Amino acid sequence: MLELLPKTMETTFVENNYRSDIIAGMGIFKTSIIFNHENDKIVHSIKMLKTKYASELTDADFASFNPKFNSTGSKFN
Repeated sequence: MLELLPKTMETTFVENNYRSDIIAGMGIFKTSIIFNHENDKIVHSIKMLKTKYASELTDADFASFNPKFNSTGSKFN
């Protein structure tokens, strides 16, 4: 059963954007979180077998979930 759990998370940085991937279940399940700094949007995608789902979230979306939320923005030097 433990072999189905994810072992690592890989984060890739390209210019002002980043992507974090987790693969589990011997490649059957993959989840990715992509932060686009240009428009402050987060895309969360989930792939199970050959089906892919994605949601795009902005600051307004996060604020509707949690009124105390400030911003998804991050500072890059």
